[in-house]
Amino acid sequence: EDHGDQLLHVAARIDHAGIIPLLVNYGAEVGCQSRSGLTPLMVAIKEMHERQVQELLQCGSDPNA
Repeated sequence: EDHGDQLLHVAARIDHAGIIPLLVNYGAEVGCQSRSGLTPLMVAIKEMHERQVQELLQCGSDPNA
């Protein structure tokens, strides 16, 4: 099903260390939103992936967005 997710949304769903900083280094936007308005940080929180939450915050994701 296509939710308008970008690569960072997918990375936030999986538990694989290091993917998020790599994508950001290649130009992925940490504040991008899916069609439903979710940011990658929201996805990582929803999936309860603490490591991805930390990586997104370290890469500049806005916790207040």
